[in-house]
Amino acid sequence: MLYCLLLFFLIEAFAYGLENHDSRAVEFDVMLSADDVPVLHHDAALGRTVQHPGYCVDYTALELSNMDAGAWHSVLYAGATVPLYEDVVTYCRANNIWMNVEVKGDFSNFTHLRKIGFTVAALTKVLFKKELTQECINYHTLPLISSFSIEALEGALVAAPEIPRAFLVRGIGSTPGFVSSIEHLLSILGSLEATACHLNQQGLLQSDVTALLANGYNVMCYTVNCPKRLMELEAYGVQSICTDRFDLDQCGTASPISTLLCPVSRL
Repeated sequence: MLYCLLLFFLIEAFAYGLENHDSRAVEFDVMLSADDVPVLHHDAALGRTVQHPGYCVDYTALELSNMDAGAWHSVLYAGATVPLYEDVVTYCRANNIWMNVEVKGDFSNFTHLRKIGFTVAALTKVLFKKELTQECINYHTLPLISSFSIEALEGALVAAPEIPRAFLVRGIGSTPGFVSSIEHLLSILGSLEATACHLNQQGLLQSDVTALLANGYNVMCYTVNCPKRLMELEAYGVQSICTDRFDLDQCGTASPISTLLCPVSRL
């Protein structure tokens, strides 16, 4: 499960999950600074958790890494700053924490999205050089790069085809922003050489999960807070979920669905 805390992508949030719930996997969003350094931030714009105007891309990594990103939550986290992706990787590797790295940016700027995907994947390849040069690569030790953006994942594929990729999907159907059909979704996943698909659990059909599994893709669903829905998704064959609730796996089900930590407020 991807657990969600009332903090936005701070190392301090990952530490809380690890120390209080033994959470050994995290999901976080990565954007680029003005000097093309990957940093962690959730919202499209600053201003809610970081009290500055504009966007990540308007500031250098040094400037962002000196901005308070925790005081909005509580005095306890005042002074926590916007983390650099490389620093988060160092922390997670030291604590045996698996990472799902979601690439975000200006979704109207396809060129910039490709650049973000390429940059994040290229740095990831450097940071995991040791794992990637082993005779038999253990892909469970590598992070997963995901995005709603096809262009971002295309950039990641070019930079580091060895790093696994997942396509994020808002839904399947005729609604604007959805993928039109399961056949179209399978085509996209194939073109991206993806290993997984991350789906909105709302409206998800068992037939869609079955088709994805039959074609060799891992399936994760977001955001699942109801124990009954958890059991339904388990019956579908879903392998992991994102949830806001640390207690979901203690609500009357012995679900084997894998669990991850997502330290982001859903408020």
